[in-house]
Amino acid sequence: MLPVRGFGGPRLEGDVPAALGLVGVAPVLLTQIETIRPDSAAAQAGFRPGDRVMALDGVAVSDWSRFAEAVRARPGESMRVTVERDGVVLTLPVVPQRVERGGQVFGQLGLSPRPDPVALAASSEWFSLGPLDAVWAGARRTWDIGWFSLQMMGGMLTGDVSATNLSGPVAIADFAGQSARLGVASFVGFLALMSISLGVLNLLPVPVLDGGHIMYYLVECLRGRPISTQVMEIGQRVGLAAMATLMLVAFYNDIQRLLTG
Repeated sequence: MLPVRGFGGPRLEGDVPAALGLVGVAPVLLTQIETIRPDSAAAQAGFRPGDRVMALDGVAVSDWSRFAEAVRARPGESMRVTVERDGVVLTLPVVPQRVERGGQVFGQLGLSPRPDPVALAASSEWFSLGPLDAVWAGARRTWDIGWFSLQMMGGMLTGDVSATNLSGPVAIADFAGQSARLGVASFVGFLALMSISLGVLNLLPVPVLDGGHIMYYLVECLRGRPISTQVMEIGQRVGLAAMATLMLVAFYNDIQRLLTG
């Protein structure tokens, strides 16, 4: 168990594992290209899905993370990427697209790597628990994820966390596909994460959500009489407006990710 009390604010964004000091772990991604974004720098340079990245400017590439770091550090600079395609070694010149996001400028090729289930399994440790211990561990894990979700939501309201972290159906479907390729355990874990996150969202005291109904019931208990129909109608409108705004921001973020890779 890693204590992360006080870990919040801007540190909830970006590379969270690195911010926690979790560096140097075994890579779980191959150097083989899985997808290429259309109209990206990589697509224009002639990269293809299935290409295996071997070297960058003559320096051997051992894992995808180091390759990605080198690309991000050289926006707008020409580089030579050596790849293996169907047993043939090719050198492709490419210039990473210059991208500015969150006040930072970095390079981007528009590539995504192929997950390596073998490396992921090797970096994971499996253990069995008895029925009672399993229930307790599941409850603690559910609490941790739920509390972290609330921290993220609160950070977005206060401005400590960027709203760009909000994802919609497109990003969720993409993450679901990636987790499914990593195996059944990863996919089930992703489904559990989504269920908990949606459950926390649904319990927020916002009209039109279950949490809003609970809030109405509590107010009725305190007042000793039902809330007026007019107040409930106003609450419904405010709740619908809030949820519509939330969905618009999520869809906008999804579209931005599709356009910028």
